[in-house]
Amino acid sequence: MDGGLALRAYEAAVHPKRLVTVHGGHFDAYTGAGFEVSSGAARGWFVEHLIDRPAG
Repeated sequence: MDGGLALRAYEAAVHPKRLVTVHGGHFDAYTGAGFEVSSGAARGWFVEHLIDRPAG
């Protein structure tokens, strides 16, 4: 699988969105250096978009 379906889904999604790629095989995003990339990106997105911020 080349990721084409996932990329088309990403293109169709509305904002806010951010694409982060992790080099390696499918499970490399869940361990070691790949996990550092994927979890850091996920955390950053959640903090930016889901944590309540004071108005103003």
